[in-house]
Amino acid sequence: MKKIFITCMSLYCFISIRGQDQILKYEVNNVGELQYNIADAREKDVKYVNLLSMEASLRTDKWWKNGSFDIAFWSVERTFSHNIANDFLTFSNIEEDNFWLVCSKFGYQQTFGDFSLFAGIRNMNLDYFNSPYSSFFTNSSAGIFPTISINYSVPNYPLGAIGLHTEYMKGTINIKNSYYNNLDNINKGLVFNLKFNPKKYGFVNITQFAYMPLDGFYAGGVALNKLPEESLKYSLYMLAEQTILKTGKQNLGIVAQLGYAPKKSNECYLYYGVGVVLDNLFRRDGGDIIGLNAFRANTSQGAETALEMSYKYIITSHISIQPALHYIHTQGKDDLVGLLRGSFTFGN
Repeated sequence: MKKIFITCMSLYCFISIRGQDQILKYEVNNVGELQYNIADAREKDVKYVNLLSMEASLRTDKWWKNGSFDIAFWSVERTFSHNIANDFLTFSNIEEDNFWLVCSKFGYQQTFGDFSLFAGIRNMNLDYFNSPYSSFFTNSSAGIFPTISINYSVPNYPLGAIGLHTEYMKGTINIKNSYYNNLDNINKGLVFNLKFNPKKYGFVNITQFAYMPLDGFYAGGVALNKLPEESLKYSLYMLAEQTILKTGKQNLGIVAQLGYAPKKSNECYLYYGVGVVLDNLFRRDGGDIIGLNAFRANTSQGAETALEMSYKYIITSHISIQPALHYIHTQGKDDLVGLLRGSFTFGN
């Protein structure tokens, strides 16, 4: 596996040299994070989690118009495997088992006017729940709602699944649909997950309708999950973001999240969150952001409530740091977790 990792890193170094004409675009991003449970005296170790992501896109305009070959890899490593907090929402959206290398995107995309079609391996995080305010927070429930991620074997970070992704974009209207092979009973240790047999493994389908006016984002969707010899399950969700106040160069925005799945057939049946985000708190050049968000999820095992306060300081266009504080209450226990995240990005 290490040889594969070294080979892919060499490939990215090569394409970074060859990609000067912009026919080939690339980006490498490394996110490192220190985590510490302040409230639990028994948890004395500081945990380190690292995510390395690499992606490239080769346009085919020299051969045929409006097409591209896309590929992306993730590599995840952490210093020890056990969770430092008693939570099921997962306070860090980069926390995962160690994966030396996993393919999160590998396929071909063709655009026809306002419509695009992608076929191949794809990860749901690339397309859904990544609106500006939601993606600022580090809690994973702000990424993909637990009414989907807990209930179904979707291609959630860091795993990808083979399938079809279609998208329509016209002005402020965006419509997406993704159909993936279900990941139940799939070997998650594979670098490339090329299995596609919905009859044997089942499928996951997600459809989203979004309205994106100036300084706002409003979306609603439905996720469907079908396993062999089981009835079809579904989950509904809504996401709304809006800038509500502008004072000079400062912008104050709000975010609201809601997820629902029928209680009788799903582990997590209700999720909701609300938050506020303020940029340019101490700087006037778009260089810092502060936010506060509250989450709650109801499951068959009980409820979890989480609060996150996070601050991001953008040092340069390639480097940022983000401390965050998480309060978590679940199953009668309280946790207070601090994390410090650093990000470094380069590309063309």
